[in-house]
Formats: sequence, structure tokens, C-alpha cells
Amino acid sequence: MSDKTITNLVKRIAALEEVVHGTAERLDRRLNIGQVAEREGVTTRTIARRLANPDSGFPKPERINQRYYWWLTALEQYDAAARHFAVNFADLKRRREDIARARTARTIRP
Repeated sequence: MSDKTITNLVKRIAALEEVVHGTAERLDRRLNIGQVAEREGVTTRTIARRLANPDSGFPKPERINQRYYWWLTALEQYDAAARHFAVNFADLKRRREDIARARTARTIRP
């Protein structure tokens, strides 16, 4: 065997060991609608509704052989954006409640 072949084999074995031991970067993969629904904690019908609503921001799937598949990284980005929106919305709601309490406190005199 040549040095180039041996080097290539060593690299492949190292890559396989990383995957087996869980130290490799997680590879992007496709999920079908059932897997997406399970991951999101909803039904497949809810996923279909999110797709039908253009304002939901839900990632668009790829169609392969009459089936729909989502990239895991696209779903993770959607989840991160949804968490960011939820946090900002919660802060906004809390501020509005504080303002309403302050207004009420000023108008009510003991």
C-alpha cells in the first residue's frame, strides 16, 4: 500500500471513531413529517397547518418522491427564533402589565 492510501485509511478510521464515540459534529439530516411532529410535540396536522400559514415562519420542506422532508438545522433555527420571539413577547407583556399597574396606582388614592 502507498503512503497516500494508508493516510486516507487512518483519516477514515479516526472519523468513524469520532462518530461512534459521539465526539464528531452532529451531521445535518432530513426528518419526515412524523419525526418533525414528534420533535415539536404536536400532530402531523399541526405541521400541515403551520405550512399552510405563511406568517408562521415554519421552514419549508423538500419534496422527495412525493414525501416531505425538513433539514434538522432549519428546524433548529426556527426553534431558536421562536424562543427569541417568546422571550421578547413575554418581556413586552410584563412591561405593559407594569405600566397598567403604575397607572392604576396613580389614579387610586387611599
